[in-house]
Amino acid sequence: MPIEKYPYKRGDEICRDAYYRLPKYLFEYESLSGLSIEAKVLYARFLELLELSARCGWYDDEGRLYIRFTLKNVETFFKCSNHKAREIFKELGESGAGLITRMEYERGRPAIIYVHKFVKDDADYREVCKKSYAQKNREGAQKNIGYAQKNRDSAQKNCEHTPKRTANNIYINKNIKEKEYNKGFRKMNPYNYSTDDYEEIYSEKGDSL
Repeated sequence: MPIEKYPYKRGDEICRDAYYRLPKYLFEYESLSGLSIEAKVLYARFLELLELSARCGWYDDEGRLYIRFTLKNVETFFKCSNHKAREIFKELGESGAGLITRMEYERGRPAIIYVHKFVKDDADYREVCKKSYAQKNREGAQKNIGYAQKNRDSAQKNCEHTPKRTANNIYINKNIKEKEYNKGFRKMNPYNYSTDDYEEIYSEKGDSL
């Protein structure tokens, strides 16, 4: 058995790790579909820092929370170049998704970053409606499949209870009909003449049956 590099997770260790919380709307809505994975992770990092800002009382004069995060911090966080860090900020900024506003101050002081709430636009509402209609269509199709399956099951049961029309059954039914006919014929024939005898008698008289 190969030696594992890391130990296995146990049930009592699942909730002990620290996590970055990635909101689902970063992956679900059309207006945010152009964001890179790095930009989404950085936005999750900003949301975490907002909680620390609230604890520390980092509010501006208008009561808005802000954080401090420099380009150097982004380079260290992603192990990337300065150019890449600027591109990530640009994706989240006003020229991109509009999820942050970065306020530059004099040189040597870290920039202030305001983190915005996400609000769905018209394209997102259209996407939600499209998904809702698609879900309803899938559910309707599933119901139709269920009805068709029930009909097939009912038809199968009817076939199982209906006697098969085999050659043996046809022969048996024919014999039963002949016996019933002969039985009725004997009631009308007290002299026990056969049908052949009647044909012969009538042919001699020139009559027909």
